[in-house]
Amino acid sequence: MRRYPDNQEKGFTLIETMIAILIFSIGILGVAKMQIHAIVGNSDAAWRNSANSVATAFLEDFKRMSFDDALFEDNDADGIAGLDDGRATSGTPHASPSSADQFNGTISLTYDGFNNGNLVDAIGRQYQVFWNVADNTMPSGEVASKVIRLFVYWQSQMGSRSLIMTTVKYNNVSL
Repeated sequence: MRRYPDNQEKGFTLIETMIAILIFSIGILGVAKMQIHAIVGNSDAAWRNSANSVATAFLEDFKRMSFDDALFEDNDADGIAGLDDGRATSGTPHASPSSADQFNGTISLTYDGFNNGNLVDAIGRQYQVFWNVADNTMPSGEVASKVIRLFVYWQSQMGSRSLIMTTVKYNNVSL
């Protein structure tokens, strides 16, 4: 009886190659999805950074303004209870700045202007800015300070976003 030598061919079969390509493709799809999420997250962070700059600019401008400026009026006289007027609440993603004390007031910020009542920055991002004021009155009836809560809302790729800052402006009163 004659023996044939074992097959000495080396390499991969077509099925082995296709399975390897399939596994590699699934891994690449996972990496691509992570990259997309990273890009969206970075974009959202850029929006938040810009919104923080807008809010800080408003607060800096508030510091320079007179204590008695019309933009620091508690228009509806609701005091501390009204500091959250206009704020978007759970289940309502949009703010209603018309119920706030002040909405995009005329202050000296250098931005590219307003579009439908929204502040527009140099890149074209739009922010809805408004604030509420509450007077802190002393027993003598004199207003000692004002609590100012500033709201900044915007739409990013990740949905509706907001930034809220609170500050206190003091009056120069003698105690």
